[in-house]
Amino acid sequence: VPFVAVLPIFTSEPTLFPISLPKACYWLSYINSTINPLLYFAANQEFRNAFKSLVSL
Repeated sequence: VPFVAVLPIFTSEPTLFPISLPKACYWLSYINSTINPLLYFAANQEFRNAFKSLVSL
């Protein structure tokens, strides 16, 4: 979401943000998508059981 929010503003007014901000937002979205399953696995017993049953097929 940060990338989607920053990109239109950055495109219309590139001097408002550092040049690296869109790239940082882009990578943060990928990192978030990578970490979410790990957090669910660590915090949610039901998710952990469902994942284990899926993998053991």
